[in-house]
Amino acid sequence: MSIYRIGAMSVALSVAIGASGVVAQDAAGEASVDATVANNAAGEVDAPSEKPLALDEIVVTAQKRAENIQDVPLSVTAVGGEALREKNLSSLNEVALYTPNTVINVGNGAGAFVKMRGLGSGNNKGFEQAVGLLIDGVYYGRIDYMTNALVDLDSIEIMRGPQGTLMGKNTIAGAISLNTVNPQDEWEFDFAYGGGERDRSKLTGIVNVRLVDGALAMRVVGQRERQDGYVYNTNVNEDQLDTHRDLFRFKMGFDGVENLSIVGTLEYAYLRQELWGFEINKATDQSVLLNSAFDPGFETQANYRNQTDQDGIAEKDSYIGTIKADYELGEYILTSVSGWSNIKYKNTIDADFGPIPLLTLGADDDWTQYSQEFRITSPIDTIDYVAGLYMFMSEYSNFSDLAQAPGVEPTDLVGGLLVPEVLQSALSGIIPGIGPIAEDHSYGDFYQESFSIAGFGQLRWHLLDDDLTLMAGLRYSYEEKEARMTREFTSTGLLFQQALAQEEFVKPTQKRVERDFSPKVSVTYAVFEDVNVYGTFAKAFKGGGFNASAVNAQEFEFDEEKADTFEAGIKGRFLGGALRINTAVFYTQFSNLQVSIFDGTKFVVKNAADATTKGVEFDSTMLLSEGLIMNLSVGYTKARYDSFPNGPCPVDATTETCDLSGRELDRAPDWNGTFGFNYNLPLGDMPIELVFGGDVNYQSDHFINTDLDPNEFQDAYFKYNARIAIQDPEGIWQFQINGKNLSDEMVLLGGADVPAQSGTHMGTYGEPRSITADFRVRF
Repeated sequence: MSIYRIGAMSVALSVAIGASGVVAQDAAGEASVDATVANNAAGEVDAPSEKPLALDEIVVTAQKRAENIQDVPLSVTAVGGEALREKNLSSLNEVALYTPNTVINVGNGAGAFVKMRGLGSGNNKGFEQAVGLLIDGVYYGRIDYMTNALVDLDSIEIMRGPQGTLMGKNTIAGAISLNTVNPQDEWEFDFAYGGGERDRSKLTGIVNVRLVDGALAMRVVGQRERQDGYVYNTNVNEDQLDTHRDLFRFKMGFDGVENLSIVGTLEYAYLRQELWGFEINKATDQSVLLNSAFDPGFETQANYRNQTDQDGIAEKDSYIGTIKADYELGEYILTSVSGWSNIKYKNTIDADFGPIPLLTLGADDDWTQYSQEFRITSPIDTIDYVAGLYMFMSEYSNFSDLAQAPGVEPTDLVGGLLVPEVLQSALSGIIPGIGPIAEDHSYGDFYQESFSIAGFGQLRWHLLDDDLTLMAGLRYSYEEKEARMTREFTSTGLLFQQALAQEEFVKPTQKRVERDFSPKVSVTYAVFEDVNVYGTFAKAFKGGGFNASAVNAQEFEFDEEKADTFEAGIKGRFLGGALRINTAVFYTQFSNLQVSIFDGTKFVVKNAADATTKGVEFDSTMLLSEGLIMNLSVGYTKARYDSFPNGPCPVDATTETCDLSGRELDRAPDWNGTFGFNYNLPLGDMPIELVFGGDVNYQSDHFINTDLDPNEFQDAYFKYNARIAIQDPEGIWQFQINGKNLSDEMVLLGGADVPAQSGTHMGTYGEPRSITADFRVRF
């Protein structure tokens, strides 16, 4: 049955100190000091009575109910909407820098990767994500949603470790929850404009309208962002890795019936980028000769310049529609969350990554999903609970076209060279016996449907005057997936077969059925009034599926992966509430770990045997004085394969498989951390505040790819950011200047072997130093 029809039917540091806290909440709110003004009996005004410095309480919904972050027995970081503006964080990639043991690379040409505690999913469209994404409580099954603009957010909650009991099956490594601002019962206008290097232009407008007093309000949000790319293509004379992003969101809030509130959301997001910014950073002598024949200026150093002969384009349209309804039945809350979404995504890649007119890869994706959740939340009492039912359906299609010598005719001349002849001559030295070079195509056609249903519940028992809390939760999931795929060549397919190990095949519809129990238990104990300790055990799984990048029939299907996690932590407030320190230690065992790696000839998709990650997370925030706040977060992860005897090898290895047992996982730096501060300084009696702050981000060295090729390795690095602003103390206006990556650190984000050129490698790098300025007015 079509999803549309069904959708129409229903809507070492020490255990004294780590992870869960706040990178920064609303800076003005965090740094505020309350004062009281009282009238005495004579009508005179007493002097303000001083209160001790104290950080604001942080409220999160990590357990599907609003509660203090200090009471939540899991490792969670919350970032407030004002903190996002203050630090000028415009992507989840940047947010991850302020979050222990979290690595996010999306929307920057490096492919799409999200990892927590060393675990995540490879860049394969057939994989479910190990880190789930939720927006306003709705789960989204594509990593592509993470490239949407971060605008008008109330908070971001980053939950590390398995979250399967309450969040669902594909949260085996963690979950990210984005909460947008709901319509308010007041008038509000918020406009911002930003400029900067590379012709940056960012315009944001937010209007909140009270339609019916106390009953109906709407919120309209729009953002338009443009910026030239930071990689220059000397061959086609254009910038790559530019930004062309639009977002429009309409929310309507209804409170006109007693005990009932409804919020509806419609959102459209558009992204277009000139991609991919790949630079060939190492080449054999033969590859240098071959590439130089088509571009005499060909070079192999990383310098934000490349020479690809084909435009790399990525274009995405996403549509979101949700309805959330809450009904208060006495002290209970009944909630319904309905969601529908569609993403259309297409891209083109110069797949030889250089000036040779040899390989171009194009792809068209179409994803549609529908979800429905019903749940009941009890009042907080000696025994309280959250329970519900969840349904999810999706349809996904992917068509890919790997073109050999696209558009090249036997008589075509490039730079005075007869293209087929020079390609034939040059490639014969690299791939002995290669057949004739002429236009050919390898078409891949993949289609998948999925349906899942789950029941979940979590119960808490508060004992010893609420000092001791026992919690138990369980989720049962049932899922069906059906998929089919074909791969065919339009001509001989000799290059695809000999250099890329591809085969023609037809896979008729295959079906997978999976059932899973994901339990969770925890104990929380209040050692002191403001200090809690907790321990948690949880099981989770990530669904198996079908490989949308399969080059042969044997690689079409892969199995689910599972995880067991033990976590313990301490959460405390000290110095009268001016200091918040949270820490966690964790130990996670994964079995049947899913991996995907491009080895220079093909995408290898398999289930590794076992892996273990263990480590510590530390997060602290301190209010030093009125207006001055500092934060420090540190993460340590040791992520290793316990057993992976048939792992992938670097392309120049002498064996087909390599034993990676005991070796580290890719994109899993052992150490990461951030130190930052923010200071609001009133300028005497003037109605102006000076605000300045800075951050230092650190990541230790790590491999980029699963094959642990030393050619794709990033050394340890620091990044320095700073900001300065002047603003109205009442928050009516602000002018801010931001500097990011001030030391101009060149960071490798992605890399791989170049197809058909063994020993040649390419990479794509993070943004260099940038300076921006933003002006905002709000009333």
